[in-house]
Amino acid sequence: MTDFQRSDAADATKPGPAQPSTLSSIAKPFLASIVRHSLTVAAGALVAHGTVSSSTGEQLVGAGMVVAGLAWSWWDKRGRAQLVQALDDARALLHARAEAARKARGN
Repeated sequence: MTDFQRSDAADATKPGPAQPSTLSSIAKPFLASIVRHSLTVAAGALVAHGTVSSSTGEQLVGAGMVVAGLAWSWWDKRGRAQLVQALDDARALLHARAEAARKARGN
């Protein structure tokens, strides 16, 4: 076993931040492709109808990809955590209310 393999094995047992889920690593390129193609179709439609020029259509696609990238980054870093926290808070509240209702009934 090489030193590199030993350090990998040792790192695998250390607690640390959660690794990104496999679904996220698979979904990101897939969703990025869908967003890019959707933006391209929308910009193509605007160009075809004469609403915008071809160069403006390219700029709109680029700007849309930037916005989509920022949204994805926010979701990965904060949005998902905020949603999970809100759901945990709601679950705790529901459990507390259910327990209060059981006590009120005398069970």
